[in-house]
Amino acid sequence: MTQTQLIIVIVIAVVVIAIIVTLVALRLRKKRRIAAMDPEERELYEAERHYRETVDKARKTLQATQHSWDQRVKDAEESLKEARRIGYRPLGSLEKVDLFEDHLETPDGAFQLSGGPVTAIVETAEQLTATRQDALSRAGKEIMRELSTQAGGEGPSTQYLLIETPIFVTVRRLRDGDVVKARQFASSINSAAASTDELALRRREAADAAQSKLDQVKMDMQAAVQAAQQELDRVKTDTERLDAARQAYQHIKGVAATTEGPIAAPAAEPAAPTEVPKTHPDEKETHPDEKGAQ
Repeated sequence: MTQTQLIIVIVIAVVVIAIIVTLVALRLRKKRRIAAMDPEERELYEAERHYRETVDKARKTLQATQHSWDQRVKDAEESLKEARRIGYRPLGSLEKVDLFEDHLETPDGAFQLSGGPVTAIVETAEQLTATRQDALSRAGKEIMRELSTQAGGEGPSTQYLLIETPIFVTVRRLRDGDVVKARQFASSINSAAASTDELALRRREAADAAQSKLDQVKMDMQAAVQAAQQELDRVKTDTERLDAARQAYQHIKGVAATTEGPIAAPAAEPAAPTEVPKTHPDEKETHPDEKGAQ
């Protein structure tokens, strides 16, 4: 450790010790001040401290309640959004064909699965040209020419994904490593096409349940926050002990002032004459000289 670093460490240590000593001194001073208080003054001090702590606790409870229920409402809203997404979520993608729970997107067009029968298969060029002539004719002349060429000898075992909808037919050539994945993808397309009604029902039921839960959470939040606010209002107005302590302290202070007043007056200065209250506005005071004259 260099000399500069040592000096810095020492300075920091001195500052920390000074802070600790100051805090301890202030705490001891406060304890001595409280111990020196009269009973009435100490009760006022304790009443004020109790009132502040009670109000602060109720205010923090209100804030914590509000924050907690805000999060619950947020979670319920997210659950509702998730329920409404049922039937629209993505299921997979292969060779520029994207499958969603409710529809299909291909280079040849998009199709809602609820709009009619959809079939997907994976076959070789030779098998497709032998069994799917009608579907291939709808796919276009270029596709027909390619598959015929492949089936004729250039690649009869080349695998293709064929998707047939009432609107269009999509044929996608597959790489050798994608054949297994393509068969699974075709199965997913067929399953999704057969599940559209079920998904719609699930979405509706899930959304209804999530909406009911959100409404209930909001009602519970309103009740909880209202109860916390009422408790804060109650402790704010609960000043019975504080008022009594203030009254007792003011009374003792007033008595002490009355008792100590003449003693505190200078000895050379005569005491002020005590004013006698008049019993009636028209009644005159009798002066001592006038009484002697009589």
